[in-house]
Amino acid sequence: STNTLLKDKEKKTFYRISAAPVRKKRYIMESLLCFLTVMIIQVTGILIIMRYIYKFDFGPLSYFLRIIAVFSVFSVVCVAFGTALINLAKNTKQASVMATIIISPICMIGGCYWPREYMPEILQTISNLVPTTWVVEASRKVLYGSTLIDVGAELSILLLFAIVFFLLGTWRKVDVAK
Repeated sequence: STNTLLKDKEKKTFYRISAAPVRKKRYIMESLLCFLTVMIIQVTGILIIMRYIYKFDFGPLSYFLRIIAVFSVFSVVCVAFGTALINLAKNTKQASVMATIIISPICMIGGCYWPREYMPEILQTISNLVPTTWVVEASRKVLYGSTLIDVGAELSILLLFAIVFFLLGTWRKVDVAK
């Protein structure tokens, strides 16, 4: 999503749309909703493949639907993160490098590669500042039988990350100079 919007900026498509009767905010929101829809379809598709082809046992169907809900919320965070990257990067190459440099450590610290309990206490504390910690924790709780209400704190924290990333993505340097 980041690369698509940055390419639109680089090729001046973004500015040509401004001359059309479509507002910039509407164009960006529709693009982000499109990317979010694609991510939710991908999440659902991957989880369906895991459940029915690879026979991964999510437990009852209600657990499976809860996992889809948790990862759908995380998809919102990912799209918002992409929006923040668009604002920070000058071109697609820079965005790709920034994404790689930022995402890999976030996944490591957040418990995607190994359990957080294996890390030193200081890293466990720092890991509370990354969204992957909260999606992994919510997933773990749901797989052990928690309801979406039980993981409400984790989902709320993920939504706060989404808001922060989205605000970073919509913030312009011109706004600060005023």
